[in-house]
Amino acid sequence: MLHYAREHNLGKIVIGRQGERRWWERAGFADRLARRAPDLDLVVIALDEKPASLPARANDNRTALDKWRQQLKGCLLAVALCAIITVVAMQWLMAFEAANLVMLYLLGVVIIALLYGRWPSVLATFINVISFDLFFRRPTRHAGGFRRPVSADVRRDADRWSGDRQPDRRDALPGAGGALPRAAHPPPV
Repeated sequence: MLHYAREHNLGKIVIGRQGERRWWERAGFADRLARRAPDLDLVVIALDEKPASLPARANDNRTALDKWRQQLKGCLLAVALCAIITVVAMQWLMAFEAANLVMLYLLGVVIIALLYGRWPSVLATFINVISFDLFFRRPTRHAGGFRRPVSADVRRDADRWSGDRQPDRRDALPGAGGALPRAAHPPPV
């Protein structure tokens, strides 16, 4: 077929789509043809048979009040499950790495999502992130930390108010904040 297309100076090849391929077959005819002739346009025509229909979704005949009750029940269960995970992790799992504790919190989110849907699982996600940060992470001293003030001035003022009498970082080293001296380099040879 490629020999004929090139001999007659064709730019397009129109072929029909192959039926079902078996899993052990490497590539279909169209794939092999496209690989051997990247300079030709390949048009694949659809099959005549109807595609398999998707299963119909069951109608939800619940009232809006019942749906809200279900969501509220899911949110309450999310709060309870997050609290249980935090208490269990604090009591018995303190020796675990942080990544393992995160997986435990993620398991709680997945359980809530499977049982109650999107919004209770979103609530569970927020609660789990906040409880992990509050109970299992050490406070950070960098500006992007969750538990410390953002700006350097606010951080310095908070250190003064809390009784931390360390000097200001700019005043700690002599010459801090000024221009750096230029390094002396030997002249080129």
